[in-house]
Amino acid sequence: AAGQRLHALLSSPLHTHGLEGAWRWVQQQKQAGVFRGEVIGPLGLELKVKRGPHAERLAQNLEQSTWSQLCNFACEFPEDEKLLMDTFKAQGVRSSAVTVRQSAAVPAGDAARFRDYGVLCTLDEVFDAPPLVKKALANTCGLHRTYCTAHDDTDMVRRLMEQHGVRNVFTTDALVTYIASSYGSREDAAVKSTTLYPLRVLGNAAGVDEERKQQLQAQLQQVQHKCAQLDQQVAAKQQQEGPLNQQVEALHQQKQQLAAEVAAAKAKRQKLHSTMKMANIRLAKLEAKPDPLQEAPALQRKIAKALAMHHGALTAQIEAVTAQWELLQQQVVADMSWRELDMQARAMQQALEERKVELRRLQAAAKAAVAAAKSAKDAFSRAKDEAAAEHPLNDEARKRFEQMPDDREELQEKIAELEVEVAGIAVNNPRVVEEFLKRKAEIERLAQDLAAQRAQLDTLHAEIEQLKEDWLPKLQEVVGQINTSFAANFAQIGCAGEVLLSQHEDYDKFSIQIKVKFREHEDLQLLTAHRQSGGERSVSTILYLIALQGVTVTPFRVVDEINQGMDPANERKVFVQLVEASCQEGTPQCFLLTPKLLPDLPFTEVGGDTGQGAACMWDVAAVAAPRLLPDVQWPGGNVMLALRGSAQCCQ
Repeated sequence: AAGQRLHALLSSPLHTHGLEGAWRWVQQQKQAGVFRGEVIGPLGLELKVKRGPHAERLAQNLEQSTWSQLCNFACEFPEDEKLLMDTFKAQGVRSSAVTVRQSAAVPAGDAARFRDYGVLCTLDEVFDAPPLVKKALANTCGLHRTYCTAHDDTDMVRRLMEQHGVRNVFTTDALVTYIASSYGSREDAAVKSTTLYPLRVLGNAAGVDEERKQQLQAQLQQVQHKCAQLDQQVAAKQQQEGPLNQQVEALHQQKQQLAAEVAAAKAKRQKLHSTMKMANIRLAKLEAKPDPLQEAPALQRKIAKALAMHHGALTAQIEAVTAQWELLQQQVVADMSWRELDMQARAMQQALEERKVELRRLQAAAKAAVAAAKSAKDAFSRAKDEAAAEHPLNDEARKRFEQMPDDREELQEKIAELEVEVAGIAVNNPRVVEEFLKRKAEIERLAQDLAAQRAQLDTLHAEIEQLKEDWLPKLQEVVGQINTSFAANFAQIGCAGEVLLSQHEDYDKFSIQIKVKFREHEDLQLLTAHRQSGGERSVSTILYLIALQGVTVTPFRVVDEINQGMDPANERKVFVQLVEASCQEGTPQCFLLTPKLLPDLPFTEVGGDTGQGAACMWDVAAVAAPRLLPDVQWPGGNVMLALRGSAQCCQ
């Protein structure tokens, strides 16, 4: 049966290139004891499928969706997997190897839980295979989570999938797959039905062709006999080849020795020739030189001239050093003067700042005094009006009022005399005057408190206005910078936008208003959760964040799935702006996290003329697969994070 299945694998149009050679190599290595643990494969040769309708379902799962699994190998240790993968790669074999830990148990299905839905079994129950093979297929194909039924009730199958999270169910004539989006709700899920097809490779797994087996065994014996004869011939040739190889090696050594001697002789000859040539050149130079005794007077004149020039240069150098020392002294004096002037300027600047603070305090006190005087004057006017209203002066009283002295002390003495007269007036209730004086004193105290509170209120208003004059222009300048950048970003995508500062008497109600326009026929509209679409809000948000980069300081920025909901045109334009803004000099690192990106997006290469760059790649399979299938030893995957100005590779 294994030979028939191997023949079926090799004759199939979907067979893996080099599979037969890989299988023979594995058998040779197993016989030689090279592997540390058990190595089995291809996996399709190890399956013993039980006869029945479930064989077609197993074929549907293995031969179509994951056909390469039948051509893969399974092993117990990672070093055996590495040896297999390196050999397959060198031989050009398109097969893979999966490591299954020895301690891991064979995953078992739970078909008994769903008997009420007509579930008969799981796919791992319809065939027999070594435990290593069952573990590998269960981990890679999920056979223990694929269920088989004996009915065609799609409504019952759908309830099973929605209520229990089942993904794959075989009915009598189809495979039903439950497909749900990771970003949608349960109502967005879909059910896909695939018709079963006849067996191809696994159809030969249920029986054994004895006649074919005997023929292959006879052919194997013949091939082994021929191999033995060829081995004997090779051994005889090797015995004859030994003396000849020794002679060839001796001649080769003699040749190398002679070549070395010839090379040494040539080198010695070349060295002697060079030495002789240099000696001839030196001899010619000596013969060409005149007699030193004849040139003695000329040499003495040259020496005297050189000494005179040296003396002049030394004198000039001494004068230059002296001048430099004088300039240095002048520089030290000037530097000390400058430092003294700088300290005086700093002291004057500090005194000026103190005077400014004192001036602002005095201005505030003056405003408070003016406000207090105004308040007192207003209180006096109101008291005068109230007194005139309650006790209007007649002619006699006006004459008496005009006759009163203008001096304050005289008025106080007059008041004291009148109070004595009032005290001497006989009344029925002796506490009336005392009560009147008490209430009068209370009224005066309350009037003073009111005047003081009004003065304090005016002082606080003055301080608030002073603070507002300090920070409001700066805030308006920052908002203006954000508005300029925001409008420019919107103009690059063919739209319009602006950022405004909304002011209010209550400072808690100050706010930033963002207005956008995505269509030519409409005016700028306030950005809200109801006026614009989700994609338009995402575009506005990311362009506002880009505009903030010029006025904020942060160590890094993280943007999470901002491109979800954008149309492709706006997403591409926004991505270009994000890369350009993040790669400018002095900007922080920027991380963009997203489950998908458009193809052919421009990435600035890291390490250019400015050392800036941006790239964002995340290998989800290399991170999520080991967590979802912990029993499988996955090949090492790379997660590359390319950041602005640096690149790191994490294994």
